[in-house]
Amino acid sequence: MKESLFLILLLVFSGCATKKLEEHSHQEVTHFILGMAMTGPAIQNAIGSFENDALKEMSQNLTREDFKTISMISSESFHPLNAYKAIHTRSIQTIGKDDAMSLARRLDGDVYRRFSEKLLELYKEGGYKKVTQAMRDLDEEKMDLDMDKAYIAEKISRTSLNFNVVRILFSKMPQGSPAEELLYRQSMFALTYLALEDFSEEEVEKILEIRQNPIWLKYQQTFERAISDSYDQFFFKLQRYIESKMAG
Repeated sequence: MKESLFLILLLVFSGCATKKLEEHSHQEVTHFILGMAMTGPAIQNAIGSFENDALKEMSQNLTREDFKTISMISSESFHPLNAYKAIHTRSIQTIGKDDAMSLARRLDGDVYRRFSEKLLELYKEGGYKKVTQAMRDLDEEKMDLDMDKAYIAEKISRTSLNFNVVRILFSKMPQGSPAEELLYRQSMFALTYLALEDFSEEEVEKILEIRQNPIWLKYQQTFERAISDSYDQFFFKLQRYIESKMAG
């Protein structure tokens, strides 16, 4: 499933080169924006760990029939492509084409395209090892930070689609800890800082300006609402299943 999300991103990066942005439909422009915003990896971060880890833990205390049913409920609620479709649909419904086109033009510039490509490389398995090592170096105070760039990287990381996802997840599943939330957000900072290493100060400022654009922030909020809905859907269906078992 992770591979299918990366395929979406690769198609976005290559597809828009065949014609001008103005020639694309509202739906196509929205696909482009969501691709440039790294929606695929953001979805994987937001729901992939629950689907894999939490269900594995549940399986130790469930009958085979119960586990099979809950796995099906989870797949329906958390399938990455279903989540992407929900985000895409909600984006079109809440953000008009003129606003979408305005943001897309900014994202289509050379600077932001290079930044997105850097992020995509770091989200892949080999790249994420660099992020993990950077986090270790930060903890051990071994990382040679450019403090001006680090300050802006922190601001940019806060506008990542899934920056607030941990808080959303912990509101649904209260067993999360502040330490886990901090660790996750440290990883977002490390990822962003590494992606910006080869950019000039002027280019970094330009990326921040795009990320703080009110239209971009609407897409961030749209993503968060869609992910929250996925969890609500899962727990609603789970509760109905439990009630049916008790009634039976």
